Amino acid sequence: MGRWDFLYELQPRAAIDVLLDEAAKAFAEDLQQWPPPLEAIEPSLLGVIRGPRPHRLAYVEAFRLARLDLEHEYEAIESWQQDGWRGAQLNEGERDAAVFLWRYLSERTFDLNEALQSRLRRRELVALIDRIERRFLAPALA
Repeated sequence: MGRWDFLYELQPRAAIDVLLDEAAKAFAEDLQQWPPPLEAIEPSLLGVIRGPRPHRLAYVEAFRLARLDLEHEYEAIESWQQDGWRGAQLNEGERDAAVFLWRYLSERTFDLNEALQSRLRRRELVALIDRIERRFLAPALA
């Protein structure tokens, strides 16, 4: 077997899949830091980002909220904000962190789409959130 024979077995990948994978990798790396890299800090967020790193459940809920946001499920988001966060077993600090992370994920996703001149469809943006979540939470599952 030659050195490059393995290339014959590789499956071609669509450019969009490569883009989403690379973006998910970069976003997941940013989320490894607390707080994640921010361009500007609103004074109202200082309490959240100066606190300890949120519990894993806050991240799980942030991914869920980001998906709901991209899918325009505003009633579900409102329900979560009213009392659903308690069902997710979050305390008030973790709720605030989940909301911050949800907004962070949404902003980063929309920033990417804007940089691509809005070439990504909503379902692709949701797929990006799914990929970020898998990459970010995978080490915790192992």
